[in-house]
Amino acid sequence: MFNILRISLISFLMLCGLCATAQSDGNFTVSPDSIPVPDSLTESQLTDYGTMLQSKAKTLLDTCLLRSANAAVFKTNAGVELSNARLDSTLKQTTIDSLAKQLRAAEKAVSLAQKQQKQAEKSLALADNLLALSPEKQRKSLLKCRQSVLKTTDLIYPPKKVEKPIAVIIGSETVGAPGQDGNAKQDSSAMSNQGKPTTDSVLVKTAPVKKAKAPEGPRYKAYNPEEDVMLHPPQPPCNIAAQSKDEFSGEVRKETARAELLRYTNPVLRSYLKGKTHILCDVSMTSIGQNQFLNLTYTINDPGARKSFGGIGTNNLLILKFVDGSTLTVFNQRADEGSVNAETQAATFKGQYLIDRPTLKKLRNTELDKIRMAWNTGYEDYEVQQIDLLMRLAKCL
Repeated sequence: MFNILRISLISFLMLCGLCATAQSDGNFTVSPDSIPVPDSLTESQLTDYGTMLQSKAKTLLDTCLLRSANAAVFKTNAGVELSNARLDSTLKQTTIDSLAKQLRAAEKAVSLAQKQQKQAEKSLALADNLLALSPEKQRKSLLKCRQSVLKTTDLIYPPKKVEKPIAVIIGSETVGAPGQDGNAKQDSSAMSNQGKPTTDSVLVKTAPVKKAKAPEGPRYKAYNPEEDVMLHPPQPPCNIAAQSKDEFSGEVRKETARAELLRYTNPVLRSYLKGKTHILCDVSMTSIGQNQFLNLTYTINDPGARKSFGGIGTNNLLILKFVDGSTLTVFNQRADEGSVNAETQAATFKGQYLIDRPTLKKLRNTELDKIRMAWNTGYEDYEVQQIDLLMRLAKCL
């Protein structure tokens, strides 16, 4: 019984932590002064701002997916604990009621996480569509897309409520001097100047009135572009998916979680795919002792992708082009002819590229602009949306 209570308490505390995340994940707001004027932006600036919104929307969606997964786990655990408790005749009804309350709280957390995820998916879809539009249509849709990202941000990270000043809540009140109760007091010891007693006189003392200060209006801090998180987003924490140590060699293996590097849809295929992304590329990095690897996973929504692309052969090159104009070439370490999902008909290809020390140093310090991917049937160039992603992954290793 005590073990069940202890597990229930731990699960409930974890659930509370999940619900409180919306208040403590950090300040993810944008100053109204940073609203862009679309007509004044160049095509390059439109693309940069749209890419920034897309990156933010993707980060928000990743957060929602993680919360949804955690909430589902907590709900499942809470349901199992409640079912087991009801089968245990030695437990008191108060314990069962507490577990039932815990399950209801978990269900609310699941509902909230699903609501946040739906809004995040909507914002990401708007951001993806924005980048596919012409510059004229981008100017018309930019503010709508930005407003959707801000709405998602406020839903996931609700702004803290500003408490009203106490003077506004209780209003103005008369404050009496210490030791005075406001009642009239009679002084019967008054004497005339000749020393003769006079008739009784009443002296009324009134408390001095202190006017309550009018509440001060809100104070606004001057806008500083350097503090705008939309222009200078905070550094996300490292997300290590796996870490282990070889018992014989003593080498430590560490792998980061996969994250989206780019997505591309051929304009010719947009009407055919009906809103689906043609090519999606996820990336992760692996460190094994002194060796580092760049892992690319391509998901291609095309039943004939294996024939069209031919897979990734051993020693197929990958050219990395950075924003400073420099390029580096890495080579695939293992061949992959691809696999097809029977349900979605999407093909998946995986490549693993050995990274030497100079290349790793470059990845840590310079944003990535484009990549040239060599398939068995030829090569294609792709623009990278998250230009700083490899910088963050490399620093995690």
